[in-house]
Amino acid sequence: LLYNIGDIYKEQEDYVKAKEFYFKSLKISSEIQDQTYTPIILNSIADIYRISKKFEDALFYLQKSKSIIEKTKNEETLCHIYIELSSIYFDKNNADSSMYYAKKGYALSQKNEDAYSICKSQHFIGINYLEENIN
Repeated sequence: LLYNIGDIYKEQEDYVKAKEFYFKSLKISSEIQDQTYTPIILNSIADIYRISKKFEDALFYLQKSKSIIEKTKNEETLCHIYIELSSIYFDKNNADSSMYYAKKGYALSQKNEDAYSICKSQHFIGINYLEENIN
């Protein structure tokens, strides 16, 4: 419920309140050692930081999420994390890291036949090539 309230605030672009409810949700999820929802909450917190252009904070929470997901071997969520990492590194003008994660996301999305993630990862591969050729 707390997580859903955070989502509502995020949709309303009240990122301070969204983050507040995500952190409340994370506290409970961490206390009960929920390996399913904790990464999802961490991803949402990272997204708030990305939107706020606090890229280092966003990377911190995504990396925490990635470490949990790698243990659970949830490839679908891992793929989304890779694509989000690619996005943040692109925003930070770090083309090498952005491309690295875009390609990892693409490989997993192809393996899992996830059309949305295939498109999203190809998007980041494409814009990285475009940026490389423009500069």
